[in-house]
Amino acid sequence: MTNFKEFPASDLFIIGNAPYLNKKSLNTNGDMEYPYVTRTRENNGVAAYTGFIDKEHLNPENTFSLGLMQMSVNFQEHAWYSGQFVKIITPTFEISNEVGIYLQAWLRKLALTFDPQAVRNVDELFYKAKFKLPVTDNGDLNIAYMTKYIQDIESEYLNKINAHFAYLK
Repeated sequence: MTNFKEFPASDLFIIGNAPYLNKKSLNTNGDMEYPYVTRTRENNGVAAYTGFIDKEHLNPENTFSLGLMQMSVNFQEHAWYSGQFVKIITPTFEISNEVGIYLQAWLRKLALTFDPQAVRNVDELFYKAKFKLPVTDNGDLNIAYMTKYIQDIESEYLNKINAHFAYLK
């Protein structure tokens, strides 16, 4: 049986303004490897891809974007650039892709409680939030549980997809 414990958001994350660029600043030369994340709910918040622009505006990998107008939260596995009205949520601990996906569900649920008209209060509201997360016997975050939980879901759906395509043969 897995135990869960409530954590204040301030113990888990730091929220701040993402350094932003307007779309005219995007680098269309070379490798288009960096997502340009905006406030949209579509496509994990990615409006376009760009080549390297500069380190000053580059947000780190394994962080979350919060699009303020629609209050949409997306896990960003890769380093990314941002448009206007986007916050960056940085975990206070190292996370993997699976843990990011697990936490994204909690962050999206929290964002639904935010009023898009009250963007000035988002940081304050965010830090008041609490997250009920799995813990080990000694009370630490159970990273292994979160990882396995997401891997099991992915495996289940991959098996269903494979079975469907096997049926089509």
